[in-house]
Amino acid sequence: MPKLRINFLKPLIWALLFAVIVAVAMLVWLYTGSLSTAKVKIFQKVPLPMALVNGQPLLMSAFLTRYNVAQLSSNGSVNPQLKISIYNQLIKEAVVAQTASQKDISVNRAQIDFEYSALQSQSNFQPSLQNFGFDPNSFKNDVIKPNLLLQHLQIWFNSQPNLNPNAYALANDLITQINGGQDMAVLAGKYAQNLTDKGSEGDMGFVQITDISPELRESVSELKPGETKIIPGLKGLYLIILEEQTGNSLHLREIFLPTANFNDWLESQIKNFNIINFLKFN
Repeated sequence: MPKLRINFLKPLIWALLFAVIVAVAMLVWLYTGSLSTAKVKIFQKVPLPMALVNGQPLLMSAFLTRYNVAQLSSNGSVNPQLKISIYNQLIKEAVVAQTASQKDISVNRAQIDFEYSALQSQSNFQPSLQNFGFDPNSFKNDVIKPNLLLQHLQIWFNSQPNLNPNAYALANDLITQINGGQDMAVLAGKYAQNLTDKGSEGDMGFVQITDISPELRESVSELKPGETKIIPGLKGLYLIILEEQTGNSLHLREIFLPTANFNDWLESQIKNFNIINFLKFN
């Protein structure tokens, strides 16, 4: 009986060894040399990674989707540098998604659908979508969602006093001066970081709440006449005072203060991630 067991195990071991050798040879073939049509078909059907980002796989199919769009937009001419650019963009999106998740930053379906609806109003949107091989769901998930996550992460970054100590120190000092009786119009002319605010002393005139940038809208709608608030936005900090309200019209004055460089911070996050690349560009 033991003899029969040994005789049975030997061919099983050899079969497993052969399967491993074939699998390794297949992977070597897939990940080396040029990206042939046969390889593309396999990568599209089998969920194989192009990289690992902190241990999480970034699928080759994602790279192929962007690669196909690049080919279509350049009439089939794609140079190696563009391949590297596509790879780096996908790595950046993976880092943004993981960082956003760590900080409980998310994007909901309503926000994605709202952005999609806004794009649909453009006359050339649907033809472009079809020309680049996107269906509505893939466009929402592969293009709109990563872009919204990036924006939300940037707003989060601008809301962190420890990451923007200079901007918040100045903003708090201005709040103290305003609460002490200093005219915000004078302060806007002195401290505003853009020419429009300087020239108008920060006066935005009467605006409807729907005309305000989406990331500022909720905070501005909560202001009471005479109240000043520091509101982080996509581009930096906004020191906004509601001077008066008539019905749904709000008379606002603002001082815009730039924050630290978000892109530099994001690059530092990318460098801290453990990234294993399986692609070779040629």
